[in-house]
Amino acid sequence: MEIRYYKLNKLLKERKTSLNKLQKELGLLQSEIEKIATNRLLLSDTYLMICQYLNCDIGDIMDIISLDDEKESFVDLNLITKNSYKPKLKFN
Repeated sequence: MEIRYYKLNKLLKERKTSLNKLQKELGLLQSEIEKIATNRLLLSDTYLMICQYLNCDIGDIMDIISLDDEKESFVDLNLITKNSYKPKLKFN
């Protein structure tokens, strides 16, 4: 299984913002931005902060790709999170 953040990059572009602005607004570390750029896992708190900031679900910012027998199949995270609990986060 691998992570892809193509959706996050597309969403940021649609909203005319960038990873750098996201980093500044949320106080993300440079290492977290590098993880996004290289499709590596983040801490769940980081996903929650990004989703809260962008007012979206986790399935709107990432895909989980299963690499079975040399073919890729995507797991639709929107189906998983559609009825999931959405925490209310407050940013100071």
